[in-house]
Amino acid sequence: MENTSVTLTLAGEPVHISLIALLSSDRYTWRTRRHCNAEYELHIILSGSCVMEVEDKAYPLPSGTAVVVAPNCFHNARQVSTSFERLSISLTIGKDGHMADLLYRLSASPIFQLTETQLEVCRQLLREIDNTDLYQTELIHACLTTLIVTILRMVKRHPISDDLPWIRENYLPYNIIDMFFSSWPAPIGTEQDLARLLHLSRRQLNRILQQHYGMSFREKSIRARMDYAAWLLRTTHHRIDDISSMVNYTTESSFYSAFKKYFGMTPKKYRDLYSENK
Repeated sequence: MENTSVTLTLAGEPVHISLIALLSSDRYTWRTRRHCNAEYELHIILSGSCVMEVEDKAYPLPSGTAVVVAPNCFHNARQVSTSFERLSISLTIGKDGHMADLLYRLSASPIFQLTETQLEVCRQLLREIDNTDLYQTELIHACLTTLIVTILRMVKRHPISDDLPWIRENYLPYNIIDMFFSSWPAPIGTEQDLARLLHLSRRQLNRILQQHYGMSFREKSIRARMDYAAWLLRTTHHRIDDISSMVNYTTESSFYSAFKKYFGMTPKKYRDLYSENK
């Protein structure tokens, strides 16, 4: 079983937890493209090391550390070492309550060190996933509860942000939407393509996008393209006209116009400014 999902109730608050890449080869590497998700993600490095880039910041992650990625934050991993192993968890929570408060606070300083006890809980969880004995489900729930609660206890209380995204209980459509907008280098597709994929009308699709992301399809599409273009300008030596095509603009002039409107400067100025600040 490569993906295990459970729903727990912590202090009266429901939280849906998906365990990702437990038994597949992805558990020992990290090959995902730069993307964003609608849920909180918790990535724990059990052995080896890597570098996680979240938005425009790069974080080195040695063994024993974890990173929390907030909803709608573009991220990817690189420089994965040999003898690497990770545990990745997505958390679907409600808008209000202690968990929303604490996860929001934690994501503001996303890198933290786990205790040896917490790391052993992670290892026990992985061992139990491979187990088929009686009470397997109960032990998995117990490990997850212990891990999440002890991490949240490490965080000081912080006021809840009014614009904290609402993560709905029916999370599957949002996973599909996130994949649709981060499917680079393939074309991003059209609004009608996504509506057809989800078996929704365009009106229903836009209502979901507004509720979940606070954006229209066009706004979400532009944000995905601009983030990827900025990342390419920062991390590669691709020509700007090539980058324009890579983010699915038909002409270089239309890309220049969109980029300048979004970032307040031309792509060349953005690349030059980033190079100066390195």
